[in-house]
Amino acid sequence: MNPHYGGFLADHYTWIFGAPYMTLVEEQFDALRRAGVAGPNGTGLAVDLGCGSGLQSVALARMGYPSILAVDSSAKLLAELELHAGDHPTIRIVHDDLSQVVANIPVGTASWAAKISVRLAGLARRRVGRPPARLAPSSKCFG
Repeated sequence: MNPHYGGFLADHYTWIFGAPYMTLVEEQFDALRRAGVAGPNGTGLAVDLGCGSGLQSVALARMGYPSILAVDSSAKLLAELELHAGDHPTIRIVHDDLSQVVANIPVGTASWAAKISVRLAGLARRRVGRPPARLAPSSKCFG
């Protein structure tokens, strides 16, 4: 994990966005709808790579996804997600290296994936190739 991310940013991550957690979830919910994500299709598995504090994971749960894999390398941010995921048992929180998780998702099993940033997408491509290749052909990739 990047020392800046784990040692500094994780402590302030959600605060940086300048609004209460659930307000930020609502913003993500609206952004997903605007991007054409209507709800589960295909396998119904959503993969939120680099989920941070889980704003998109919780939004996806509210959209009705039956299975959400929320992955991040920061235990601090995942602990924050855990506080908010209690009402959403469909969210499975995974503390691991993103490249390891992506490499172990069977091809064609995810119907939705999130890449939080261009930097994360670059990291994933360097480590495991193009992450969307592991998703179902009808999948949406947002981020």
